[in-house]
Amino acid sequence: PPPSSAEPTEPDFRVNTSSEKALPSLARQGAFRQDLLLILSTFEIHVPPLRERTADIALLAPSLLERMDPTCKGLTIHPLSLKILKSYEFPGNIRELQTILEHACLLADGREILPHHLPRECLRAYERRGMTDNREPGPESGSSDRGFPM
Repeated sequence: PPPSSAEPTEPDFRVNTSSEKALPSLARQGAFRQDLLLILSTFEIHVPPLRERTADIALLAPSLLERMDPTCKGLTIHPLSLKILKSYEFPGNIRELQTILEHACLLADGREILPHHLPRECLRAYERRGMTDNREPGPESGSSDRGFPM
């Protein structure tokens, strides 16, 4: 029946939720409703944080770029840029990956996201892990033997 109808109808919907909090623990402490937890826990899917599944970055990044602004479509990610992204911990999970890619897209002056297009915190994380690679293309075309600019 139409929405304005007075005829009763059976609801037909699903609720998908996610949380960074340990809801069962919060329910035991009384900080989350136990009855709501039981309803929401009908079918639980555990998805580890991005930092625990860095191999997924190679699949997620191109997909995220395709969904962004039209200027980001078709951008590729330089292999070293991908390596840098994989070294980053992503405290903000996939939303942070998306923000980082948006940042890089705005700075990319060609069709490839190069290391110097990535935010400084990604580059610093890469350096802290001792993973520097001096063969990274610099901001100018061609390659640079200086490493990436900080």
